[in-house]
Amino acid sequence: MSAPPDDASVAQRIARSFPTLSQSHREVARYVLDHPLKVATLPVAELAELVGVSVATANRFARALGYEGYAQFRAALVLGFESALAPVEKLRGDLERPADPASVVDATLAAIGRNLEATRSGLDAGTCERAVAAIRTARRVYVFGFGSSSWPAGLLAR
Repeated sequence: MSAPPDDASVAQRIARSFPTLSQSHREVARYVLDHPLKVATLPVAELAELVGVSVATANRFARALGYEGYAQFRAALVLGFESALAPVEKLRGDLERPADPASVVDATLAAIGRNLEATRSGLDAGTCERAVAAIRTARRVYVFGFGSSSWPAGLLAR
C-alpha cells in the first residue's frame, strides 16, 4: 500500500486507507474520527484501552496511515487543529481592525474567490465521476444544510 501524500490530513489518510484496514484498525479509525481532539491528547496505551485493542495494534494503525509511529500520528492530529483554527484567528485579527463596509465586502468576496479556487484546484475527475454515479444510482439522497449553508442546500435539493 502506498503512503498518502505528506500534506494529507489524518482524516484524509483514514478515508483513503479505510477499505484496506483490518477490523481492529477500523475500530481505532472510527474512534479517532469521532474523538479527534481527545485522541490528540492521549498516550498510545490510553487510546488502545479506550478502543479495546492492544498497544501494538494502535501503533500499527498509525503506521498503516503512513506515519512513522504513534507520536508522529498524534502530532499530525494537533497540526490539523492548528490549520482548522487558523481562519478563526485571522477573523479575530480582522475584527480588531476598523474597516469600512466596502473593504469588508471586498475582503469577503476575495476570500470566497480563494476558497472556490482552492476547491476547484483540489478536484479529482475520477472522484467526481464516482460521486455523481453514486448519487445517480442511490435510492435516496439526503441533503443537509445548517445556518448559512441551508440556502445552498435547499438549492441543491431542488
